[in-house]
Amino acid sequence: MKKVFRFSFARPEQFHALGRRKLAAFSGCELPGELLTDDLRLAAAPDFYCGVRDLAAPQLARLIPYENLIMRSEFSRFFAKRCRTAAKLGATYVTADFDLAHALGNAGMRQKLQLFLKGLFGILAENHLMLLVPVRLPAVADGVSAREIRDFCRTLLYPGIGIFLDFHPHEPGAFDFARTLRELRFDAQYWRIFFEPERSNQLTVPLLEKLFAALEETETRQVEISIAPGNTIPDSVALASLSETIAHFTGEA
Repeated sequence: MKKVFRFSFARPEQFHALGRRKLAAFSGCELPGELLTDDLRLAAAPDFYCGVRDLAAPQLARLIPYENLIMRSEFSRFFAKRCRTAAKLGATYVTADFDLAHALGNAGMRQKLQLFLKGLFGILAENHLMLLVPVRLPAVADGVSAREIRDFCRTLLYPGIGIFLDFHPHEPGAFDFARTLRELRFDAQYWRIFFEPERSNQLTVPLLEKLFAALEETETRQVEISIAPGNTIPDSVALASLSETIAHFTGEA
């Protein structure tokens, strides 16, 4: 199983402090959607700017499918503008948290969300982008299962929408996902691993080995891992530690 590692920026300040020059160990990065503003001055880098995290802020994305037509239309223009910018930078995917885990538990919300997402197909196709929707592991309380989210995406009948597994390995029950991975055996390619250095959480080789051992039981041929170290700006020691961890799996140690 091939492993590709990326760095996931939570906010523009992280990106401006680190940039790509300090992330040589990573194959690419996820830019924060908040960075894609009118005054953006980044040159295209299709070999590095692989995706955009939270193209729209979660607080907005979770509400907009159920708003009136005027607000949904305004969002579509906003979404299209950011997709164009993402594509120009070389991104191949964007993520947006429409809170499917909760929305799909309500028939009315499910229908509205389905119609809303179908309205984005043209924008995604025009910009050659995939839209990946987050599936949280461990799952949110009272939410639908990862399989139900996967099945909902498939009912849209559009190959440009998939799932992105947001993994929180330091939470209780984080690794109780054997059944989930069996159900998602063809849909477990994209992962974002969250940890919070400010809470003394670390991303270690044994932790990743445990994840990859579970993934070996699936049909995943390539796994793309976005490393998301909270909202902090890693110092040189923390970056060196991350680089060593990644090198253990990429053969560059």
